[in-house]
Amino acid sequence: MDLKEILSRTSRAIKTVGSFILAESGKIKNEQIETKSLNSLVTFVDKTAEVMLVKVLKEILPESVFITEENTIGQEKGIYQWIIDPLDGTTNFISGIPIFSISVALRKHEEITMGIVYEINRDELFSAILNQGAFLNGKKSKLQPNTALENTLIATGFPYYDFKI
Repeated sequence: MDLKEILSRTSRAIKTVGSFILAESGKIKNEQIETKSLNSLVTFVDKTAEVMLVKVLKEILPESVFITEENTIGQEKGIYQWIIDPLDGTTNFISGIPIFSISVALRKHEEITMGIVYEINRDELFSAILNQGAFLNGKKSKLQPNTALENTLIATGFPYYDFKI
């Protein structure tokens, strides 16, 4: 299995799905939004993007199985397992905030071997292969080690569960 080739093919697929998501941005109506749980929303765009990704990723690695955010395919265990969030930032997408992405990882024998995050609006594709470094749009990232919390940038989103329980 050539992870660089899989990364290349997966990146192209993710960008194609990103084009679909971007084309649907700003078109979602309130009646098209489903609530899965507190602050966890889903639209037909999430589901369609997931189906598109599963189809192509299955072609890239036919023996693979999937864990998907929207459960459009049975969740299975296998040697190669794709982990997919087809529209990471659905609340932003729905609200017209142009910060959302596609997140995909490949796991082999319970170890993450590859990851890709495609920030659609900025056309930034972050990728990494186990023990081969991290990249932004194909260029090696120069990460700075940061051991002090006060020098760290941290961001969070909305909680997906009720803290009162």
